[in-house]
Amino acid sequence: STALLMALCCGIYAMRRRRLTSSNGRLFAASLTVALCHFSIAHAAPVIFDWAPIGDTGNPDDDTGYGGVADAYRISQTEVTNAQYTEFLNAVDPTGTNSLSLFSANMPGNFGGIENTGATDGARYLAQAGRENNPVTNVSWYDSVRFINWLNNGQGAGDTESGAYTLVGGVIPTNSASIARNAGATYWLPSGDEWYKAAYYDGTTGTYFDYATGSDTPPVSDQPGDNLAARSEEHTSELQSH
Repeated sequence: STALLMALCCGIYAMRRRRLTSSNGRLFAASLTVALCHFSIAHAAPVIFDWAPIGDTGNPDDDTGYGGVADAYRISQTEVTNAQYTEFLNAVDPTGTNSLSLFSANMPGNFGGIENTGATDGARYLAQAGRENNPVTNVSWYDSVRFINWLNNGQGAGDTESGAYTLVGGVIPTNSASIARNAGATYWLPSGDEWYKAAYYDGTTGTYFDYATGSDTPPVSDQPGDNLAARSEEHTSELQSH
């Protein structure tokens, strides 16, 4: 399933250093995640995050060509949860019309975590019991930047089409080829360099770890199985076509 992540390195912490990729449109079978950076103090609002500060400005790239970042920033420590994305859905789509396709047909059921209950307006979407804190899945790059715009605009009735990013023309914006972070954004998708630095860089030694666990030792998962194919990828700000 696909996943939305606003995380520093949790989503791919079992993956060895590699070149970063991202995709647009509705996501496919592989589990994808999205990271979000934050520069200033968060709004007092229902959706809040634990932030990791990333310093040591002006660090060099890794031998992959990624990781050098000129500015300090913060990046969230955990994935966006079903409960957090549900808050977003109920705020921006209170009647459940889903005009921007922010709620995927794959979100309900065993492989999702959010249901459209058809209850009263403003409470139609509900995180599944026991999955409230699981990462939200089945989100696209456009869903992700709309979520981030909503955060930039103070949540609640905040706009989804402007803020950190300007989107024009419906579910798949007509300006998709030129969407970029706007000046003054307080939340944003990280660049490949920002994500990579948060995941792999050791600010104490000025070097990069092989794995995003703060280690050069390959991590092992024994529950569930150690399945490389099932591990997550993350969205970055570099929008690319399939």
